[in-house]
Amino acid sequence: MNKPDRAPDGAPCAPDGEDDDAPDSAVNVTMRRLTQLVLDGGVPREYSKRALHLSEADLTDRQLAGAVLADADLSAATLVRAVLSGAGLRGADLGGADLTRADLTGADLNDVYAHAAIFEDAVLRDASARRADLVASHGARADLSGADLTGADLEAADLSHARLRGAVLTDADCRRAGFEGADLTGALLPDLSRLRGAIWTRETVWPAGVADRVAAVSQEAARGRFRILALPPDRAAARVNP
Repeated sequence: MNKPDRAPDGAPCAPDGEDDDAPDSAVNVTMRRLTQLVLDGGVPREYSKRALHLSEADLTDRQLAGAVLADADLSAATLVRAVLSGAGLRGADLGGADLTRADLTGADLNDVYAHAAIFEDAVLRDASARRADLVASHGARADLSGADLTGADLEAADLSHARLRGAVLTDADCRRAGFEGADLTGALLPDLSRLRGAIWTRETVWPAGVADRVAAVSQEAARGRFRILALPPDRAAARVNP
């Protein structure tokens, strides 16, 4: 009697002669089907050993808490309101992806490429985005409280009205970034040279003891908006943190 292709729950059966309990037996399907199974929970996520190709995929409102998406291609994907809390996205390509109002609490975003990605109103509390490429990303009103952005590239990123309380920005490149109205209470900032060209307003909340130092090297660019200027060589390495 031929073995059925699928189990009663719809998951693919292992081919004849293979151990049904073998972790790789359920992964002997096409990449497209594997992707669907991983996202829908039909295959234990730890069994998926291949990077997933989800470029331009519509994952709006998807429940992906804890998903293993390391090195996945999510470029230009729609992840609006997706739940990715605790997800592993290390090294993923999020270039141009739309993560508006997504929940990335505690997610691993280390080494991700997220050039021009949209994180507006997203929640990234306690997320780790060390060395992440966030150039020209849009993070207006995002909650990055406690996030680790050590060494991240935030050049020209929009962090207006973002919540960065306790965030770690050590060695991050924040040149020309927008901090209008952002809350940086308790944040660890990079050297002033890495904030050159950054924009802030009177509503911006700097860490304790930092506001006067930033103001001393800033110039009003427009009414109520200030730009941090280039620093003389002898002051370029000055730290803004107390």
